[in-house]
Amino acid sequence: MRTLGEMIERNARLHADHTALVYADRRLTHSQLAERARRFSGALYERGLRRQDRVAILAMNCAEYYESYRACEWAGFILATVNFRLAPAEILYILKDAAPKALVFEAQYAEVVNGLRSQLPEIEQYICIGDAPQWAVSFEAVVEAGPAEGPPIRSNPDDYAYLM
Repeated sequence: MRTLGEMIERNARLHADHTALVYADRRLTHSQLAERARRFSGALYERGLRRQDRVAILAMNCAEYYESYRACEWAGFILATVNFRLAPAEILYILKDAAPKALVFEAQYAEVVNGLRSQLPEIEQYICIGDAPQWAVSFEAVVEAGPAEGPPIRSNPDDYAYLM
């Protein structure tokens, strides 16, 4: 294995039916996690993201947070984390500095994100975990729409993976 994306594939192949993720009452096997990573990264690619583009996430711990990590690792996107405890001005500063093309956020932060959108023209995709406002698309809808085989790109050993 040379990349984290290859690790996801390997785990899905060798431990397909073993539990990979437990969050609250939700459980995913390694094969299910790999499938969701492929689908989410493929959907991001179809929405215009390319290798080493940035995807920011503003969320508390949740299964979708972990799935976002795996999707970025799969395709070679850079995941930029945003601390949910920050004030809106601090969130804005970090998002402007990180320059993501997509922002994944929890519905509980929709009001904050909506208040910042006019100052973040570089963000092309707003993806909401939970009930999405009209100006965003739901995380589940994006995953479900993604191609099962994933994007036509993969992470490389010299790629950056995270921006924290």
